[in-house]
Amino acid sequence: MKSTFKIALGGVMAAFCIVLMLLTAIVPIGSFALPCIAGLILLMVSYEVGISWAILIYAAVAIMSLLFVADKEAALLFTMFLGYYPILKEFLDKKIRNKAINYIVKFAVFNVCAVSGFFIGVYLLGIPKEGFEINGIYLPWLFLIIGEVAFFIYEICLSRIRVIYLTGFRDRIFHRIK
Repeated sequence: MKSTFKIALGGVMAAFCIVLMLLTAIVPIGSFALPCIAGLILLMVSYEVGISWAILIYAAVAIMSLLFVADKEAALLFTMFLGYYPILKEFLDKKIRNKAINYIVKFAVFNVCAVSGFFIGVYLLGIPKEGFEINGIYLPWLFLIIGEVAFFIYEICLSRIRVIYLTGFRDRIFHRIK
């Protein structure tokens, strides 16, 4: 594949991801949904031009999101997990064939990202810890459990979207270009 195609596709996809991230300030549910969609775009990039290009595009979008996106929660979600996880998932699925170990590694990655995201939000972004209490109940543990359920659903959706993309849409999108 020509390097001009890789550069052009990478630039267009990076721009599309940035537009999605900027829309998080306008779309009410966008704080969670749009970073997920931006991560899916990086999954497509990893198939078309390779994992190394997808990582470079992720880094560029993550830096620009942290600098320019008004919704810092969405930028943090993209940077801390949703941006690189689809790429990492492909790598883990290829390298670790045992499903149980594969899921253990994936859940460990999610938990590390969720906990570190919490501490970054509290200690670097200044979110007060008292904001996580309702009637004296400390909610981050509950959020983590709910997050693990949501992550499991996200994992299943990523697998199914990958199949749909590879079997149906990939040829329709790129058949004339290659």
